[in-house]
Amino acid sequence: MRTEYLIPILKKNNIATSETSFKNLMTSNENLKISAEEIIFNEMYFPFKLQRNLGSDEEYFYYHLTVETNSEDEKLDSELNKNYSGLLKHLKSVLLKNTPQIEVLWDDISFICSKQAYPLIYQTENILRKLFTKFMLINVGINWEKSNLPNSINARQGEKGNRLGDSYLYRIDFKDLSTFLFDEYSKKEFLQSSDLVAYKDALTVPLKFLDDYIKKSNWEKYFNDLVNLEKDQLKNWLEELYSLRNKIAHNRLFSLGDLNRVEKVTESINNNLNLIINQMDTISVTVDEKEDISENIARNRYRLSGEFLHKYNLLEESLGFLVFESNYLQSYRRINYISLLKSALDKKFITKYHYDEIDEIRIFRNRLVHSPQTDIDEQTIKEYTEKIEGILKGLSINENHFYGQLLMDPLKIECNNCHESSNFDDFEFELIDSDERGMGTENMYQSEQISPCPKCNSGITIKIEVSEYPEYSVNNVESEIRNGKLVSDISVKFV
Repeated sequence: MRTEYLIPILKKNNIATSETSFKNLMTSNENLKISAEEIIFNEMYFPFKLQRNLGSDEEYFYYHLTVETNSEDEKLDSELNKNYSGLLKHLKSVLLKNTPQIEVLWDDISFICSKQAYPLIYQTENILRKLFTKFMLINVGINWEKSNLPNSINARQGEKGNRLGDSYLYRIDFKDLSTFLFDEYSKKEFLQSSDLVAYKDALTVPLKFLDDYIKKSNWEKYFNDLVNLEKDQLKNWLEELYSLRNKIAHNRLFSLGDLNRVEKVTESINNNLNLIINQMDTISVTVDEKEDISENIARNRYRLSGEFLHKYNLLEESLGFLVFESNYLQSYRRINYISLLKSALDKKFITKYHYDEIDEIRIFRNRLVHSPQTDIDEQTIKEYTEKIEGILKGLSINENHFYGQLLMDPLKIECNNCHESSNFDDFEFELIDSDERGMGTENMYQSEQISPCPKCNSGITIKIEVSEYPEYSVNNVESEIRNGKLVSDISVKFV
């Protein structure tokens, strides 16, 4: 076992100006002695070499120190190697008091720690891959990579071969495996205020109705109840392991402390993941959930795929809104996309040209979501995203169509000065506060204006505050009128 250091010494400090004085610097520990070719530490002998290099640096000269064990023993807990580690720790402690830095030229301890740590990380990574693969194949389906693809595409993929080792499941990165567990997503993206029309107020909206809009991770949906482990704890372990893995992959120094952390963290992760794998047959996944899982994986494959799928879902729900109007959220999930397109065509919301173009986009989307073994260039994703934007523009639908706008009917106010009643309108609301609650975010909007009375020109201050909770639902309205009296009801809505 060998370790090599390059140590710069500042010339003007007049310290360790010769090899002899440098050796004296090293022997500040009573358990350490130096002979001509060996360092004696705790009565154990370690061969060493010391070379002084003047070089061309005007400020520093350099010492090249090599310390060895004369043994090929790689057991880090052996008496020899424990003392070797102790010697190196002492040398660094002493030398760093007299040098700005120590450059490590070679470190066999780091090499051995890395060599022992990597199989443990490899094992954990493949247990995680095993969980992912078994879940996808058993619960989502063996054909999850191919479903909804036209036969021509499936045939082309078959020509390339479909060995298990070539599948996306085995090419997915370690970090993406963690994303599969913890990335949060919802079944539905857009909520219309018209979908809440059946309920009197926010408190009467059933939680089950809103469940499709609440973002949850696969861990929360399917795995959390199978083990006694908090999501954040597992997430922190995997992030730490990923960082340690990168130290090995990028040839950085890897200490005995790093190895100890790998041993502890991998054991904890493996125990919990194996518990989940052994209970995989107890997990139930609905047909809609299978589609959502596949789509969420596709979102993380390419930089632009998330934007494409966001626009695609907007297009799908736009068509659903046009075809089914206020009942589209309850209706469009019950029929497939082809039927939705045909209904939109029959009702003349889209032309035959639009029909063919959207169907082409649908086929591409299914290829992106259900065929992860296929490589797709990002320029193609960008082109299909732009196609969707063009169709939405042609349908006069954009994202604001789904996010809603706060509108208020004209208010009838009696002026305190002339006692005449007049209508006031053109209220503009701005968001002034937000707060997270059980069914999502509660938003507070405010409109404040000073308007002249149309009869006597006296200024009337009108202040309206609206609480939105849950999303796109008016929960509470408060008013404050100065120099006037409200004589009509306040009607506020999202459109």
